[in-house]
Amino acid sequence: YPTTPGRSDSASATCTAPITSYQVTSQVQGTTEVQLGGASMTAAVVVNTFVIKGNYNGGAISVTLTETDQYAPNVAVPVVTTTRMSGTALGLSVSTQRTDTLESTTPS
Repeated sequence: YPTTPGRSDSASATCTAPITSYQVTSQVQGTTEVQLGGASMTAAVVVNTFVIKGNYNGGAISVTLTETDQYAPNVAVPVVTTTRMSGTALGLSVSTQRTDTLESTTPS
C-alpha cells in the first residue's frame, strides 16, 4: 500500500459484455489515529473507488464501490475498512455499506 498523503493512482479498461467498462482510482487522503490491541498508531486513509458499467440482456448495470481503508504501515494491514456500494443493475437500485475493524494481530 502507498501511504504518502496525496498519492493517487488510476486505471481503466474496456471489457467484453456483460461488463463493458471498469475504472479504479486510489488516493491516500491523509492520516488518522487507530487503536489496535490497546495500542494507538498512525494509519493512512486510503480511498479506492471502483466503477463498473455494462449491460445484461438489455438491462443497464452501473455500480460504484468505494472502499476506505485505515491502513497501519507498522503492522502492514488495514485496521478499519469501510465498503460502500451503490448503483443500478437491471433496473433495480442496489446499495450496501459495511465496516470491518481489526481488533488484534494476535491469534486468540
